[in-house]
Amino acid sequence: MKTKKYLGQIERYNRMIEFKTNELKTLREMALVIKSSGSDDMKIQSGSPKNKLEESCIEIADAEQELKALISRFLNAKRKIISEIEQLEDTNEYTVLTMRYVECRSMRDIAESLNYSVKNIERIHSKAVESFTLMYGKEKDLVC
Repeated sequence: MKTKKYLGQIERYNRMIEFKTNELKTLREMALVIKSSGSDDMKIQSGSPKNKLEESCIEIADAEQELKALISRFLNAKRKIISEIEQLEDTNEYTVLTMRYVECRSMRDIAESLNYSVKNIERIHSKAVESFTLMYGKEKDLVC
């Protein structure tokens, strides 16, 4: 995996967790509708002994387990990436990589926060990615 994609795992996990959380919220809302409509006594047509409410509860439990596993992978990835970024000797490179990949901020936002031009931030970012790649190799493995 290329360095930028490797570092970008934090943002990807953030989005995956957000999507899974929204899915779980939707499943819970649907279960409430099923319960409040009194349809929890209706059997599913497939001949399954479970009713719709039980089926919803199982889906919710499965989604919760998936979310827990995703959060665990996210935390492991984040810890490892932060630890690796912290090893950079140049403070500007450390700051830009942290703001970009750990805080998931845009180059423009980083530039405004540090009172630098976007061009200067892009230059520091390129140098930081180069330094990171030299320290950890061109092809990084997935964290988890």
